[in-house]
Amino acid sequence: MPGWQGLQFAASAQVTGVLVDGTSVWAMTRDKLTRIDAATGRQRRELDVNDTASLYPVDLSVAGREQFTVVAEDGTRDEPPVRGIG
Repeated sequence: MPGWQGLQFAASAQVTGVLVDGTSVWAMTRDKLTRIDAATGRQRRELDVNDTASLYPVDLSVAGREQFTVVAEDGTRDEPPVRGIG
């Protein structure tokens, strides 16, 4: 299936969040948020997570152009459960 090859990078890095945004898929790992073109599987953009890492799966949503909201119920240690990236 075209497009899924790009997710292999993240599978070894423990994907904690996935978001479909138009023709792209964003995959969040513990240290990066990566945009993957769904048609080609190529990585198009990579953003640092910057202290929003979670040990457990998160809800990831778009808050604006290259701005995201991360909601984590557990595993955030001293961080608040809702954080922003961007």
